[in-house]
Amino acid sequence: MDGPVRRRRRLVRPPAVRRQRQLLGLPLRRRALDPAAGRRLRPGDDRRRMDVLDRPRGGQGRGALRHPALFRCGGRGDRRHLLPGHPVRDPRQPDRAGVRAMRRPAPRLLLCLVLAVSARPALAHTASVEPHRWPGPEPWMLIPMLVAVGLHATGFLRLRRRSGPGRGELDRRGRLFAAGMIVLGGATLTPLHALGARSFTAHMVEHELIMLAAAPLLVLARPLGVLLWAFPAAARRGLAEVARNDAAAGAWRTITDPVLATVLQAAALWIWHLPSLFDLALRSEAWHAAQHLSFFIAALLFWQAMLSPRRSPWMAAALLFVTSMATGALGAFMALSESPWYGPYAALGLAAFGLTPSQDQQLAGVLMWAPGGLFHALIAVLLLAPALRNAPREAAHG
Repeated sequence: MDGPVRRRRRLVRPPAVRRQRQLLGLPLRRRALDPAAGRRLRPGDDRRRMDVLDRPRGGQGRGALRHPALFRCGGRGDRRHLLPGHPVRDPRQPDRAGVRAMRRPAPRLLLCLVLAVSARPALAHTASVEPHRWPGPEPWMLIPMLVAVGLHATGFLRLRRRSGPGRGELDRRGRLFAAGMIVLGGATLTPLHALGARSFTAHMVEHELIMLAAAPLLVLARPLGVLLWAFPAAARRGLAEVARNDAAAGAWRTITDPVLATVLQAAALWIWHLPSLFDLALRSEAWHAAQHLSFFIAALLFWQAMLSPRRSPWMAAALLFVTSMATGALGAFMALSESPWYGPYAALGLAAFGLTPSQDQQLAGVLMWAPGGLFHALIAVLLLAPALRNAPREAAHG
């Protein structure tokens, strides 16, 4: 005999199977994982070769696992390092998935855009900005929007890869989020924002787009769950624990209470349109950022309270009517006033489109008065429509 025949040991590893059958209300596909390669099994893969690890006794020679722990012990003792679930990849080698992620153009493009915009000096929102010399989007608005879009895209793609036949709901929410961000970007990142420095009407259009279009679209998109999936698993678990905390849940219920949200939005509108504060926002970039941020947050809380399925449609319709009265009254005061309220606009003389400051303010007041009131009334009717259709049926059964 040429020598003793070495026996080969086999360790069978059953493939890991995803146990999550639903994710954010969406069904999941059950796909087996290859624990050795750290990737999903493809139709052409040999499951037997992936699930069975052959090695000679002693942890040496051809077919031995290249884990550092195996080189520190020999003989029969290294069997304990080959338990199911033990990592097979050498930690000294770079993670191929991480290398592929760094080679993708999207993260590098996002980083280049952020750095390029950060290098641009911020310009104050003053009357000296000419609309035909638009300096570009303001960094304090562009950078957060780029970060939000990048996080949402990352979470959306991760969820879409894991979702099954029910991905239609996820796609619908993605389209709503994209529409909301497009409207928000069109209001704040275009020459309309610079034109608002010379025309109160343009400034009013910008505010109406933020509060009446972008905010409800983003609320309907329900992006918090998708944004959560943009983070690593450990961070997701930590954020989920924070969200499930009693204090955090109670605070969220408080600020999204329908009555409180309605009062907060009305207060933000009336307080910021006081001449002293509005003039301060026109002259200071920081105060202008605070004005836009307060409008946006108040509108998000308001529409979250109005469009929540747990709210009574009758209460939501009543509060929408109250909101239309509050905004309509402010717009009516502006439209019926014969003198301009705000000094920076009055000092310009003729505003954009050849309007005097008084005419410009009156047109802005009409925009807040009529379209704003009609929009709130339309949403109230849409919320009451299902209840009105079911009323005769309930009366007949009652």
